[in-house]
Amino acid sequence: MRGDITGTTGSATVLAGYGGTYLIYNGGDLSGTITDGNGNSATFVSFTNGDLAGPNPVNGSANGLENFTLMHGPSANTISFPDGRALILENIDGFDQLEVFRASPSLFNLEFTAPYGFSSQIADLGDFTAGAVEQHAPRSLLRREGVDFRRPTEAELDALDAFQFAIRIPVDGNTDLDRFAVTDDQISGRAVFFGDDARCSKCHSGAVLATTDGTIPRIPEDINATFNTGTDQIPVNALDGMLPELPDDNGISTPLVSGRNGINNVVLYGGNATLNWVGGTNSRLISAQGVGNITVLGLNLTCSANCGTMAAIRASGNGRILIKNNTITGFDQAIDLNGLSNLTVKGNDLADKADSEK
Repeated sequence: MRGDITGTTGSATVLAGYGGTYLIYNGGDLSGTITDGNGNSATFVSFTNGDLAGPNPVNGSANGLENFTLMHGPSANTISFPDGRALILENIDGFDQLEVFRASPSLFNLEFTAPYGFSSQIADLGDFTAGAVEQHAPRSLLRREGVDFRRPTEAELDALDAFQFAIRIPVDGNTDLDRFAVTDDQISGRAVFFGDDARCSKCHSGAVLATTDGTIPRIPEDINATFNTGTDQIPVNALDGMLPELPDDNGISTPLVSGRNGINNVVLYGGNATLNWVGGTNSRLISAQGVGNITVLGLNLTCSANCGTMAAIRASGNGRILIKNNTITGFDQAIDLNGLSNLTVKGNDLADKADSEK
């Protein structure tokens, strides 16, 4: 049987199979005599649902091959994630362990970014590619080699290596930063990136900014290293008062905070999204405390309650604060600086009451 098939009732598409057993798409209502478009016929015996939609028979997870909602949506946050979060399911601890969810890794400059994988434990791109077939392209979650998936041949893996290594940014492979840092802001940002203040280049050095520069103790030069930054030990959003997702109406009644409970670096970037203060016991919408660093970029900050005593952004610690390209409307103060923070304010539009910076 090949291609589209039709029964006395129902229809389906043959994906694979031979003899009396076939893997088909749809077909739960098939019965009677089955025919295809090539003159073949058979008699329906039984239909068994696949397991790609879950639950997983190996580790007991309710998820199948993917979690459709986390990949495609709908998201609870229809403003920031209207089409879902595009998260893929990964069994990075083994298929007998529960899955985690990750964003798809970039395919750019793979020739220079080994080791591969979310845990950076796979030195060879061919091994990573073969693992991706087993993870994402089986016929069954039992993942039996030769039954549920076919491992790529060495020739196929070599061809895939050649193709993926050719995906480069920039296309010509010339990574001279003098070609890209041309405006005053870009040149200034490059100096900060490679300077002793931000120290970004300690970890992001080399031709494609993916390797270490050799100055980090016990970390060799020119490797795509992994670091224990303590992220796993940081309390989750419920403890630090930050919202895991902005509500659909973007109404805020609890300040967004940096510098508390181990959360010391926060970036708020909205592509002109609006955050509106709708009232609460606090007197600021965004707050940087202690050693907290915060970047507020491209947001519309508005106030609809308690505005006479409200500051849009309060910096009361000694961290680095960047406030750039925002529109701030209706607050008593746009920016309240009452600490030792290193504050940079650039390109903002301050309207209504928000016409002062303390």
